[in-house]
Amino acid sequence: DLNSDFDQEDPYNREDNKAYTIEALKKLEKEFGNLMIDGGNAYTLGYVSHILNMPLDGSRYLRASQAIPFMGMVLHGYVQYAGSPTNMEGDTAYEILKIIENGASPYFMLSYQNTNELKENNFLSDYYSVNFQIWLKDMREIYNTVNEALKDVQNETITSHDFIVGERVLTQSEKVQKMIADAAAATAYTKAYNSALITALKTAASGGLITVPNGHQYLKADGSVNMDGIIGFDMLTFEAEFVAANEGKFVSGFDTVIDDHTIVYEVYGNKVGFILNYNNFDVEVTVNGKVYTVGALDFVKISVASN
Repeated sequence: DLNSDFDQEDPYNREDNKAYTIEALKKLEKEFGNLMIDGGNAYTLGYVSHILNMPLDGSRYLRASQAIPFMGMVLHGYVQYAGSPTNMEGDTAYEILKIIENGASPYFMLSYQNTNELKENNFLSDYYSVNFQIWLKDMREIYNTVNEALKDVQNETITSHDFIVGERVLTQSEKVQKMIADAAAATAYTKAYNSALITALKTAASGGLITVPNGHQYLKADGSVNMDGIIGFDMLTFEAEFVAANEGKFVSGFDTVIDDHTIVYEVYGNKVGFILNYNNFDVEVTVNGKVYTVGALDFVKISVASN
């Protein structure tokens, strides 16, 4: 923390304290070699080898755009770092994806005993999920997952990070729902199209713009418009105007395209890539001409061919 001291006889501003902090870091690094900091601002990065509580995500505020692993893209391969304690996060699966996206390490804050006393203390009650016995199995599984993913890229830099478009993998029930929705949308579209076409034909005929046989029946038995014997009607212009006037009106509401920055593709310097799916459903994506299925709140590790 950088604080000011407004003592009139011996004042110190934040920049003064920053200089003292840097001086202390230099001495500690020289004497001990490896330093770990909690949080850490930019001026500390040149002197430390481990960072805890480094931000791995954005604020998630409504006005914020998508988050990118900026700190990870700058520091990975040079400094070891971790985000907030994994066991203190509300959604562990989401946190694991953020750890992998940032190339970070899992980090746990635990208590072997006296956890009830922590819960009953007003100042320590935030440590609500720190029981070692409860987390032991999950810690092993999380470590093994992250280690298997990142062990090949520990000393590599993140060379690219992109949000990509995918397609939702529907369950059998969703496939049936989509078929019904698509059929209803198609029926509504056909009905509106035929109605607009008949109106256009009648208007053109009454104005003498087209020739229509006497006694002409506009509808066929199958519900389509009867164009037999009609001369001079500009079908291309009608269809263009109809499409423009009805754009977006006749959709099933079951769009399977995912283009909302919830699918990430990133690559490390040794051509190891990761596809991360932040959705609570499976997705299919195409990367370098190959199709991959990525599970809900899961990732796929791939090898990226060199150009």
